[in-house]
This record gives sequence, structure tokens and C-alpha cells, in this order.
Amino acid sequence: MKEYKLISVVFLIVCIALAGGIYTAYAAEKEVKVQIHTTRGGAISESQIRGYIGVANQADKGHAKFVVDSNHVYDPNSGYDPNKNDPNRVNIWGLSKAVVTGEPNYVSGQIGNVIELVPGRRPGPNEPNDPNVWIKPSTLAHELNHILLGPDHSNDPNNKMYPDVKKDPDGVVRSCHRIGIVVAAAQFTEMDNKLENFALHAALRGHGRDAYDALGDIPFPFVDLHWAQSWMEFAGLHVLHLVAQVQELTFAEPTQIGFYIEADNNPGTGEPPEGLDYRVTYYPFDGMITLEMYEFGAWMPIDSSPIIYEMIFGDKDADYMVVPPRPCGVQFDIPVQIALPTAMIGTEISYKAFARNMAFETDYLPDVGLHTISYPPEWAPDFYPDGVIDYKDVAVMAENWLEPEPSNPDTDMYPDGQINNRDFAEFGPYWREIMYLPTVLELDVQPCDMGESSSQLDSVTVADPPGGTRFSITVQGNMLYFEDMIVANCCTRAEDIGLDVSVEGNMIIIDEVERIPGFCTCICDFPTTALLGPFADGDYIVEVFSAYPGDSLGTVEVTIPSP
Repeated sequence: MKEYKLISVVFLIVCIALAGGIYTAYAAEKEVKVQIHTTRGGAISESQIRGYIGVANQADKGHAKFVVDSNHVYDPNSGYDPNKNDPNRVNIWGLSKAVVTGEPNYVSGQIGNVIELVPGRRPGPNEPNDPNVWIKPSTLAHELNHILLGPDHSNDPNNKMYPDVKKDPDGVVRSCHRIGIVVAAAQFTEMDNKLENFALHAALRGHGRDAYDALGDIPFPFVDLHWAQSWMEFAGLHVLHLVAQVQELTFAEPTQIGFYIEADNNPGTGEPPEGLDYRVTYYPFDGMITLEMYEFGAWMPIDSSPIIYEMIFGDKDADYMVVPPRPCGVQFDIPVQIALPTAMIGTEISYKAFARNMAFETDYLPDVGLHTISYPPEWAPDFYPDGVIDYKDVAVMAENWLEPEPSNPDTDMYPDGQINNRDFAEFGPYWREIMYLPTVLELDVQPCDMGESSSQLDSVTVADPPGGTRFSITVQGNMLYFEDMIVANCCTRAEDIGLDVSVEGNMIIIDEVERIPGFCTCICDFPTTALLGPFADGDYIVEVFSAYPGDSLGTVEVTIPSP
């Protein structure tokens, strides 16, 4: 072995073992490509957008860097055109008014990998209520972080995720509320791990994509599709995430929104002409989903229970006192090997979104054909295959270090054609790991007792019982048995109550969630038990967060397996 590669091995091991902060700081700074769209003489110029990107990069330094590698200037009369969006970049549009995201037309917004920047409206004698809403340097930084952090906001006016457009006590809507672009350490950690961030980087690797459809191509807003997103991740199983959004869902009449999936790469099977194998459908009217498989010339229902689904909402940056929450779509999380048994794993999977009404008037996205994404690799960086990620795997990386054509292409974990410190940053989190991928293995949620446990939404307090936590945790081998009375809206169905589990270092986080929330003005208790796991051996702190009002229910310490 060459001397410089021995030095590389020592260097990498020392960095991994002694300088975890280096990994944290470097690994999270990933370049995100940006495409700018403006019109000549338009309300928002290219130079303004570039300046706003500089503000965003300063705030996210060390975690994300937004790089403009494409710019388009259109004729003055040109408007927003979804066909001009690049699915592998963040698309920033300078527009005179909002037309894409569903925000009020004077408010900038984000949906998928598209951001629309609008100048807003300033005080003037012809404006009702003398409104005072305008774009500011922090606006784009805020919207870019929605791509990396999701819809969550901060309650600190100095934080760049503080919502800016709000109604003041005098009843006037203004945008003078966010006063800084601070990003908290916890937000940086969340930024590095959020699904929205994962979806973006999956798209950059061909494992996901965003797609857009023209607004108004069908004259019913509750079946007028305008955005869909997909990404595939490997978490012990391949999980296909699909999101579809219309202008606004309706609960007044039966409608459908969902996806057709071509899973076996064979157009000769499934529904002609594309060979569609599966159809997953959400029915907003009753909150149900169905999963069907095409065989013997017809769509036949199959088991949909492995699929997790939830309603999604728009207008995330609007003051809910001004613009109420707008249900506008659905997200499906589909474990491919379980839910889609004929899928050809490891190749490609194709799909199209659909929405239709009672008259079977249907909008498709795409209008013609299918979108296709590839499967991510089914591996951890166990380059020296012994079941443990350690110095032996680092040695394999060192053998390929700085080589223009690495002999082991899998070591190019950050796919830039060379093994370098970017790949080390990607490798870092796996160090000394045996891959455990905890999930909810069993879940039983009983309906709430309206008579005994219901109370008014505005009077509820979630408190622990004297001397302990409301929930209980019991170690069973490498599993956890969980029990709680989940507090949720009294109109939520038991089957729409769920749990999400994640591991961050020695913390196990359990989130109680309402997948499809009810809209009554009361809450009640849902008796819930679950088996969670598997977890790697070790000492952990388990923290549980309530579905309502979202607060921590406390922590318990556990040792896995139990002594």
C-alpha cells in the first residue's frame, strides 16, 4: 500500500473518532443548484434575486450553499410557465403577483422546488386598509429554508423562519414582523435530516422529482392538479413517497386524488397503454384510501394497510387569522416490497398523479405519459464487507482517495467523480454502526370514549400524572413496547392516529401524530399500544411528543437490551 494512502487512513480515522464537529459542519454544507426566472423590466430583477441568495448563503453557511448555475430572462409579457422549471434545481421566479403557491397574490411563497418572489404592496391611498406588505432581504432566505426544513416556523422574530406576514392588533396585515435571519443550532440539525432535504437531494441523484401542471386546465379547483412530488429512500425496505396537490380539497362531495404506478418496467402488464400496475387513491370526503392492482382486465382492491398517508395543507406562510388552513393534497408513504408485490426492485418506477370528481372529469400530471425515478442503492458503506462500518472500510476509501476513476465506484458517496473529503463527510454518520432502522412494527389505536375523556379544545391541558409520565415504555429485547392515551381531536378516526419514531444519537424520539386531523372543537383520549424497533444495543433517553398540542410529554431512560 502506498505511503500517502496509509496517511489518508490515519487521517480519516482520527477525523471520524476525534472531530465529530468537522463532520457536522462539513457534511451539511451541500451545494443546491438554483435556476433564476425573471422578465425584462419585471417587478423582481435577477440582480435582486442574486443579492437575496447571498443573504441566504450567509445565514446557512456551513450547512447549505445555494449556487446559481442557470438564469433565464423572458419577454415582458411572459408569465409563470411550469414547463420551464428544471426538476433538478430550485427554481426562483420573480413575478408581479403570486400565481403558483396558493398564497395571497401579494405574498411570496414556496411549493416543492419552486419559489415565487413578488414585490408585495406598499401603503397607498388606493389600497384597502392601507396594507403594508413588501419583500425584504430575509424573504428568499425564509422560503429556501422551507425547502430544507419543511413548513415549520419559529416563534422568535430574529429567526429567519419566523412568519413575516401577519395581522397586527389594529387589523391591518403587515410584513414588519421578522427582523432577523438567525438560524438556531437545532434548526441546522433538523435541516441536515429533514425529509424535505432528503427529497431535494434524492431528486438531484435521480431518485425523486418535482412536477408542475398548469393552473386552470380543468375548471374545478378541487381536482385541478398543479404540483406532485416523488422520492424513494431505502430504510431497510424501499419506501416510495408520493405527494399530490390541487388548489383546494373539497369535503362537500366525493372526489379522488392519488397516483397510478407502473412498478414492473413492463408495459405489457397492467392497464394499457402504459402498463399501469397499481392505483392508490385518497377520498377526502370520508378520509379513506384504497390500493388496487390491475389484473385480469380490471382494477382489483388489495390491502392498503401498509401505506401511511396524511393530508397536506397550503398557505403555510399566511396568518391563519387572515387565511385559514387550506387542505390541498395528500402524501403517501408506500413500502414498496410490502405494498407493491410485483414491483421490479432496484431498477426504476414510474407514476402519474390524478384527481377526479363525481362526473369522472380528471386532471393528470403529467398530462401525457409517466414520470420515472430510480431506486437508491440498498447498502451502507460496508466496503470491507464484515457487517461493521469501521477502519477497514476507511482503508478501502483511502485506496481510492483522489483517484479520477476509483476502482470501487461505491466509495464515491457524494457523486462528483472523485473520492475526496465530500465522501468522507457522507461516510461519517455510519462510523462504527451496525445498521438498525427502527420503525413502528405493530400499532393498535382504540376509538376514544367521547363520554369520559372529551373536553373543549380551548380548555385542554396535557399534564403528566403525579410521579411519572403519561406514557409507559417497556424494553422487549431490541424492541420497545409503548403505551399511552393519545390526546387528539374527537372527530379524528382511530385509524388516522399514528406514531413516528426516529433515533438521534442516544435519543429516541416518538411523535404522536394525527395523519388526517379532525375539525371538531373538542378533544379526547385514544388508548394506544405499539411495538417499536429494532434498536441497536445501548443506553437511550426516550422522549415522546403529543399530537396535541405538540409538547413534550417527558423522557424516560432505557437500556437496550434490558440487563
